[in-house]
Amino acid sequence: MHQTITELILEALTGDSYLYPGIYEKPYHFYKRYQGFKKQQYENAIWKLKNSGRIKIVVKNNKKFLQCTQKGQLQILLKKAAMPSKEKWDGKWRIVMFDIPEAQR
Repeated sequence: MHQTITELILEALTGDSYLYPGIYEKPYHFYKRYQGFKKQQYENAIWKLKNSGRIKIVVKNNKKFLQCTQKGQLQILLKKAAMPSKEKWDGKWRIVMFDIPEAQR
């Protein structure tokens, strides 16, 4: 399953702890964990999530933390609950036949 950086950020903030909305994560530590993304991609994703209301930035003891909002938690829950897409039909018809003997019918 291919995930965008915004989905990864939301999942990291919610994780399995969506019942505990007070969980915070330092932005730098998240970026350090996912080295595959460039810093600019990370900053753009944080900006988009913040402007869409899915996360908020909280300052505590002069340090910045990310906090997932209810809107962000809902998005992750809906994503996890979504049905997987159906595979494309290969164009072949199949027939299944079987025979039950008359005595065992």
